[in-house]
Amino acid sequence: PADAERATRPGTHAGLCYSDRGRVRFPPHANPLLNTRINGIAKHGAHLLLATMGHGLVIKSGERIWQLTEREGLLSDFCNDVLVDEDGDLWVSSNQGLSWIHARDGLCETPKINHYTYANGLLASKVNGVAVTDSLVWVSNDNGLTVFHKYRLRSPPRPRVYIQQIRIN
Repeated sequence: PADAERATRPGTHAGLCYSDRGRVRFPPHANPLLNTRINGIAKHGAHLLLATMGHGLVIKSGERIWQLTEREGLLSDFCNDVLVDEDGDLWVSSNQGLSWIHARDGLCETPKINHYTYANGLLASKVNGVAVTDSLVWVSNDNGLTVFHKYRLRSPPRPRVYIQQIRIN
């Protein structure tokens, strides 16, 4: 309904609901993705972004609903939160790390996704939340806070390979 589109849309353990004029409503959703636990919610243009527990990032645009999961490149389908930064890129935090979805030119079903984990210098791979200001990425987890420049993070070093023995039959 039109009123529902203008209302506040909180995510809950029971899925997507909306609050309008002080009343919380749980409309029946034909798509089961909207009835799953939602840990975080954000807007990206006309898209409503839902960080879900077990179904990755669910994207709702009008009546169209689709998702980004591990299959499309997320670190985990168990998402803790989602953030849209000042450039229009998405940051999805999970217990496996942080996924940076390049979406400044629009959101597509096969986006470029970068991953940041303990191996990249985070204090822990479990990410509780993220904030991005002036190209600085602030990542919170149970072990503290990691800050890095969005465009200057390097890939982890390649491990050294040592050949200890060669056998030829």
